[in-house]
Amino acid sequence: MKRLIWFSLILGLVASAHVRYLGIDDFIAAAVRNSPDLNISRADYNASVQRARSARGDYLPRVDLTAGGGMTGIHSEISGQDTRETSHLLTGTLSANQLIYDFGRTLGNIRASDYDANATRARLLQRLRDKIYDVKKAFYNVLKARTLIDVNRKNVALNEQQLHRARRYFEAGIRTRIDVSDARVNLIKARLGLQNATYGYRRARIRLTATVGIDPYGGHYELDAPDFNASHLYETLPDVDQPFESLETYAYAHRYTLQAYAQAAQSAAARVTAARSGYFPQLFLKGDYTRSDLNEKLQIYTPQQQWDAMLTLNWNLFEGFKTDARTQEARSLALKSKAAYSDAKLKIRQEVADAHTVLLKIRDSVKLSQSLAEAAKEKFVQAQKRYEHGLSDFIELQQARQGYIDADAGLVTTYYDFFIALARRDKAIGK
Repeated sequence: MKRLIWFSLILGLVASAHVRYLGIDDFIAAAVRNSPDLNISRADYNASVQRARSARGDYLPRVDLTAGGGMTGIHSEISGQDTRETSHLLTGTLSANQLIYDFGRTLGNIRASDYDANATRARLLQRLRDKIYDVKKAFYNVLKARTLIDVNRKNVALNEQQLHRARRYFEAGIRTRIDVSDARVNLIKARLGLQNATYGYRRARIRLTATVGIDPYGGHYELDAPDFNASHLYETLPDVDQPFESLETYAYAHRYTLQAYAQAAQSAAARVTAARSGYFPQLFLKGDYTRSDLNEKLQIYTPQQQWDAMLTLNWNLFEGFKTDARTQEARSLALKSKAAYSDAKLKIRQEVADAHTVLLKIRDSVKLSQSLAEAAKEKFVQAQKRYEHGLSDFIELQQARQGYIDADAGLVTTYYDFFIALARRDKAIGK
C-alpha cells in the first residue's frame, strides 16, 4: 500500500513538472503568429504593396526586345525586267518607350495605390487589435468557467454535508424523512450543476483554441493567472474613471479603422486626378533599333541597321464620353469615401460611449456583488445555526444556501466580465 502511495506521488510530481503555464500574453503572441484570419490580412497587405510597386513602374521606361528568323523575298518588274530574290532573314529589334508627361494620370494612380496600401495596412493593424480583444475575451471566459467549477464543487460539498446532517437528524428522530429526500434531490442538482460547469470549462477552452488558431502543447497546459480570491475584489480593480472626452479624443487618434477610412478617402481623391487626366494628351519619348541579317542582293531593300527616336503625342479626342463618365464616377466615389470617414467617426464615438458605460456599470456591479456575496454567506451561516437548533425548516436553509452559491457565482461572473469589458473598451479607443 505504501509503495502504491509513493508511486502515485511520484507520478503526480512528474506530471506537474511537465505542465506548462501560459499567461494571457502567451496566448496573444500565439494568436499573432498562427491565427488564419491574421494571415489572410497579411496576405492582403502584401498584395496591396505589390500593386503600389507595379503602379510606380509606369514612371520607368519600357524596354522590349523582339527577335525572329525565317525567309524573305521580293518580286518586281522594272523596265521590263523581272526581278525575283529570296533570302534567309534574321532580325532583332530593341524598343524603348519613356513617359514624359501625362497630366497626372500616372501620378494619380501611384498615389491611389500607395494610399490603398496604407489603408490595407491600417486594416491589418485593426484586425490585430481585434484579435487581441478576442483572445482576452476567450482567456477570461476560461478563467470564469474554471472558477465556476470551484463554486459548484463547494455547492456539492455543502449539499453532501446537509444530506449527512439530515440523515443523522432523521435517525435521531429530530427531523422527518422529507428533509432527507430534499437533501438528496438538492445534492443531485448540485452535482448536475458541477457537471455542466465542467463541460462549460471544456467549451471555453475550445473557443480559446479556435481564437488563437492552435492548441498550445496539444492542450497540455494550465492558465497562468492568480487564483480567485473573493475578499476585497473591488479594491483590486484598476481605475477606469477617465473622462469620456479624453477617451473619444484618444480613439480618434489611435483607431486604425479611422486611419483606414482616411487613407481610402485620399486614394479616392487621387483617382479623380487620374480619371480627369483622360481629357489631356500623353507625351512619350520613343526609340527603336533594328538589326537584320540577309543576303547582299536584298540589303538594298532592307537595311542591316535601322534606328529612330522621336517625341510622340497621344491624344484621345473622343471615345464615347467614357472619360467624362470615369471622372464623374471617381468624384462620386471620393464623396462616398469622405462620407464613410465621417460615418466611421460617429460609429467610433458610439462604440467608445457604449464600451465605457458598460465598463462602469460592471465595475459598480462588482462592488454590489461582493457585498451581496458577503451578506449571503452570513445569512447561510445563520440559517445553518437556526436549522441545527430547530428554529427553522429545511426550506429556509436551502434557500439561504442556494442564495449563497448564486451570489458567489454572480460575483465570479461579474468579476471576469469586468476584465472582458475593460478589454472591449481598450479595443474601442485603439489602446
